[in-house]
Amino acid sequence: MSGQPSLLFVNQHYHPDFASTAQHLTDLAEHLVDDGFEVHVLCSAGHYLSGSMDVPMEETHNGVHIHRVRATAFGRDTLLGRLTDYASFFLQVLRRVLMGPRYNYVVTLTTPPLIALVATAARLLRGQPYGIWSMDLHPDAEVAVDMLGPDQSLTRMLHALNNWAYRRADFVVDLGPYMKRRLRNKGVPDERLHTIPVWNKKDEVYPIPDDDNPLVEEVGLQDKFVVMYSGNAGLGHRFDEVLDAMRYFDGHPDIYFLFVGSGPRRDEITSFAKAHDLSNIAYLDYFPREQIKYSLSL
Repeated sequence: MSGQPSLLFVNQHYHPDFASTAQHLTDLAEHLVDDGFEVHVLCSAGHYLSGSMDVPMEETHNGVHIHRVRATAFGRDTLLGRLTDYASFFLQVLRRVLMGPRYNYVVTLTTPPLIALVATAARLLRGQPYGIWSMDLHPDAEVAVDMLGPDQSLTRMLHALNNWAYRRADFVVDLGPYMKRRLRNKGVPDERLHTIPVWNKKDEVYPIPDDDNPLVEEVGLQDKFVVMYSGNAGLGHRFDEVLDAMRYFDGHPDIYFLFVGSGPRRDEITSFAKAHDLSNIAYLDYFPREQIKYSLSL
């Protein structure tokens, strides 16, 4: 370790993965390197969607020291596969954090759920300071989409573990006032809460005129009004009104519905379009980050 202040970020995904948490963590980690920190990232060698990536287990990218663990890589196609990936990553990371070097701070994100407990264990067993960058709230999200009942014993246990980890943290980064309010209700003191909204880089995402956008012709959207959904089609996202609108406007050649990304609701949306023989919809995979300015300008 150098004489610089050292940070270890823990998250399942990191560069070159295109998961949202991977992209934001990459931005922050590289910015902190520029500010003089020694930055390490502990992540999985698995890919957000496909489950596997051809990447080295140890590398330094733009000054950030990346340490990958060989967790299972079943991907997101099934709940069992996802839970297995979560559990194997958790155990690998727990071993590395407890047996590896100490840092000024360990900072966990929230993928997989309850990963902050790794840092809590390191605090109890070796006095390791830690913080949480809260990108999601678990099991709050699972309760909200009826994956867990609010009064189930499992739900109460998960709430207790999660709240305990948050209350023990030296600091917690929330995304905004609504998450901050929930974290206060979990017992996190105001003085430990810090808000950092998610961001985009102004030099990466900006409006592109149709005449300068190669995707307009590539996707076949010339002279069309495009209704777009870009990102994860998750269980907590509501599409009923959008699906109704797709049916209503089918037959209007100047109106087109474009979905970009993936997620557990993707099959539901494409099956709906097929069942109703809709001609005004396309569902495309995620674009590389350098093309997002073009896709969001469609």
